[in-house]
Amino acid sequence: MSKTLWIGVAGGSCSGKTTFVNALEQQLSDLSVRAFHMDKYFYPPEQRPRIRGFINGVEYRDDNHPDTMDLAKLHADLEQAAAETPDVILVEGILALWDEAIYSRLDLRLYADCPDEERTVRRIKRHLSWGQEFEEITDRYLNAVRPRFSQYVEPCKWRADLILNGSFPSDTALQMVCGWIRSRCSEN
Repeated sequence: MSKTLWIGVAGGSCSGKTTFVNALEQQLSDLSVRAFHMDKYFYPPEQRPRIRGFINGVEYRDDNHPDTMDLAKLHADLEQAAAETPDVILVEGILALWDEAIYSRLDLRLYADCPDEERTVRRIKRHLSWGQEFEEITDRYLNAVRPRFSQYVEPCKWRADLILNGSFPSDTALQMVCGWIRSRCSEN
């Protein structure tokens, strides 16, 4: 029976995680790959925890805390996928290297790194395209997103096997990871 390879990709909001995972899926289209994006496991907005702004004291919905996601459902979905023995399971999200149940299963741990100011600009552009106001985006980032990044996401960088350049996605890095995956799959 072949062994499924588990790959985790973490990093801050707008660091290039999803872009890298999408590129991996495309490059590995000849293999059986299941990708799980942790963003798909958010609880409904009214069920998410709240956070008091670290600077302004305003209360925000906390979308960057572990309790904001239905991790039990994600774990169950991962177990179901593993039972189907795909070649590769990809888990992508800000907490992919934080959650111990996921982390302990990973064969390869990746962290997409990108300077704070670049991630902030990407986030502003994305949220403006969703119709949010500049002040709303920046206030939330400074008061809620950035503190949670420092608390939960950034420390996971040191749990990664490889750190990816999220500013300038590297085809070399993509090909190296794909080569490693193909090599491990051929051993199974």
